[in-house]
Amino acid sequence: MVREVRYDTNRQGAAARCQVFWLRPDLAWGLDGLEYQKRNVQNLQDLCSKYKFVPMATDDMPCGEEVAGHLSRHFHRFGPPLFLKRDNGGNLNKLAVNDRLEELMRLSRSTARLIPHPTMGPLSTARGN
Repeated sequence: MVREVRYDTNRQGAAARCQVFWLRPDLAWGLDGLEYQKRNVQNLQDLCSKYKFVPMATDDMPCGEEVAGHLSRHFHRFGPPLFLKRDNGGNLNKLAVNDRLEELMRLSRSTARLIPHPTMGPLSTARGN
């Protein structure tokens, strides 16, 4: 039991040390998709202020062009952020989205595929690749 408590405490401490805090709004946004009440929702949020922009909700999974248009509307209204964090969702890594971000010369970061796991060695892949 002591070993389990020590492991949990160390893991929580390591997670707290690795957390990033954004200190200025409009520098970094996060984009993620989810399914809510049988609708596909694309959330966009400022990572400092936690302001949630108007989401895009569709019945089907939005294609890359729709996501690029959604980003363009928000970039036009609020100005583009310096950094956009997105997950590895198939519709978020499409050519139209990448082109739109490249056009605005913004940094984009997909979620890292490597995650530390104590039972599988120092680095293992999230999907077993």
